[in-house]
Amino acid sequence: MPHPTCLVPPVAGPRPGELIELLAEQLATAHRRTGGGRSVVRARSGTDGVELALRSLPHGVHPADVLIGQVVPRRWTVVGVVATATAHHLDDQSLTPAALVVLVDRDGHIAHRVEAGDGAELVPAGGVPPSGRLVDLLLRSLGCPTAAPDVSPRQFWAALWLDAVVAEVAPGPDTPRTADELLALHPLIGGGLTAEVVDALGERPDLSNGPGWRALRELAATNTPARTPAEAALRDALGPIVPPDLAAWMDDGAFARWLIGALPPLNDLLAMTDSLLAPEVAHAVRTAIAPPVAPKDRDRGR
Repeated sequence: MPHPTCLVPPVAGPRPGELIELLAEQLATAHRRTGGGRSVVRARSGTDGVELALRSLPHGVHPADVLIGQVVPRRWTVVGVVATATAHHLDDQSLTPAALVVLVDRDGHIAHRVEAGDGAELVPAGGVPPSGRLVDLLLRSLGCPTAAPDVSPRQFWAALWLDAVVAEVAPGPDTPRTADELLALHPLIGGGLTAEVVDALGERPDLSNGPGWRALRELAATNTPARTPAEAALRDALGPIVPPDLAAWMDDGAFARWLIGALPPLNDLLAMTDSLLAPEVAHAVRTAIAPPVAPKDRDRGR
């Protein structure tokens, strides 16, 4: 798979940051008036104005399905998504159809616009730009970096394990119920490793703490044979979520958020295990995924 580039070809007209703000407003207004559907957008400016290309997506196709792994040709300087959304009013819980636009350019600028059916702007201009997996995919399609991961890999391993626990114990009473039986469901132990390897994930900076995303992504992106059983188990756990070519296409932030977003939120999983397991077993599960407390943190809590 070719790797995207963030080099910007010379263009005339407004700067890219100004271009996408104007485009976001115009696209939202046009989509609000025509209504319906989702489209992936590309744009560039030139001496004759702005050239725009839209690809309408079939019903049921999410923009992420089209964007992931994509490398936008260098002649296009802006890429984005236009879609119909639903705005929820917090005061009266009413629903309002809205036009949603998210655009990014090769300088890493992000523009977004949300307009209600009457033209009212629902998200003030100049506010905090959107973030998440869709923005990551847009940026990576242009070869631009994404925001750094905001959680450690430990949260992913915890969610991956708890997801397996919930799937195993939910069917009925004749399922694993002890803490040891549930620990055996951890994907890495299932690869033939021992519980000590799982414990090591909480201690090794290269696999569990913030910098661990780089090590995990590089491991997921390689197609060479695994050197150790631990590497094989890690790849077996990561591969179904992010194949090697997509791991290579992503950067650390996009890779981290894609993995985390592929699983239910950790708090939701914990709530489900609390409801499915005996109190003492649920407590053991929570203890197993709790991050280790540093000595200075223990002292601060006294």
